[in-house]
Amino acid sequence: GRSALSRKDSRRAKELFTSLIRQYPKSDKLPETRYYQSEALTELGENASAILVLDEIINETPSSYLVDKAWLRKGDNQYTLGVQDTKRYDEAINSFQIILTKASASPDDKLQALYKVGKCEEKLGHTDKALERYMSVVYDYFTNLEKGIKQDHYWFSRAAFDAAKIKELEKNWRQAVRIYEIIINANVPASRAAQDHVNKIRKQYWWCFY
Repeated sequence: GRSALSRKDSRRAKELFTSLIRQYPKSDKLPETRYYQSEALTELGENASAILVLDEIINETPSSYLVDKAWLRKGDNQYTLGVQDTKRYDEAINSFQIILTKASASPDDKLQALYKVGKCEEKLGHTDKALERYMSVVYDYFTNLEKGIKQDHYWFSRAAFDAAKIKELEKNWRQAVRIYEIIINANVPASRAAQDHVNKIRKQYWWCFY
């Protein structure tokens, strides 16, 4: 099944994982099989079905190491369904908020969840709330660094860029530059792109910086 997933043959993967679950309903590998089944369903655009499978992991095997990942993926699927029904964005926020309250969740998972809460808020038109969540990701990233906690820079970079983009849309060029400079000073792979944005803004709106 996982081999089929890696080949992007999601339909075949779905069939294989479903067959395994039917054949071995008491297997210790059941949470893992269900998780990959949900991934296949997600790839096929069967988001509602994927959510049902993820709920089985969460509710039936609460001690599984995959529960935190299941909450995140549940939120992702709810977010995708938000295009059809905006109430799904609120549901996604609730799923991501669960991760923020769980002691078992890794720092990276918490940054991811916080960032995605911001994306949901932005989709709902709550720009101020979205900006607050994005900047919380930025601040939490640096707080974790000070504590010596290892983490990926990916969610930090995405959150900071999205926060800066909000300020650009507001035509608040000085604030946008300040946020991009945070990325530059963080010395992450996205720093070069942030510098490009700063150069462009300073060139086009030079009078804002005097």
